[in-house]
Amino acid sequence: MLERAPEGATIVIADVPEARVGLVAAGQACEARFYGFPEMVFPGKVSSLAPTLSGERRTLRVFFELNDRQGRLKPGMYAEIGLGTDSRQTVLLPADGVLHVGRSDYVLVEAEPGVWRVTEVKVGEQDGTRVEILDGLQGGERVIGSGAILLKPVVAQAVLQS
Repeated sequence: MLERAPEGATIVIADVPEARVGLVAAGQACEARFYGFPEMVFPGKVSSLAPTLSGERRTLRVFFELNDRQGRLKPGMYAEIGLGTDSRQTVLLPADGVLHVGRSDYVLVEAEPGVWRVTEVKVGEQDGTRVEILDGLQGGERVIGSGAILLKPVVAQAVLQS
């Protein structure tokens, strides 16, 4: 991998939780934000995936090639790496509006004026204060965003009853 890395590339190794392994693929675009350079975005791609999960941590080791032509990145630095940064059409919601109950995520969608229904969604990447919705919404629906956490007991009860 080091021999085929392009000039100015930095190899970064990260552990992806088992629950997110399905969102990672070799060749996929990514962006890294390092704690030492919080205002800088380092674009890159997923270089390769380890063949097995870590038994103790239940994570998959992922190798990234990042563009660091100025040589700022140093061994041992910590970063947050956003996957799925390729341009695409997606539904984004305020992250505060997504409620995690049990093993699933839910949002409150306006069914008709003054009537809200609990809708299960599948979430993807989080971008700051917004989260990507992979399944469960078409886009254009009215949802409860900020303050939805106050309704979590009601949502949990509705989920248990259904």
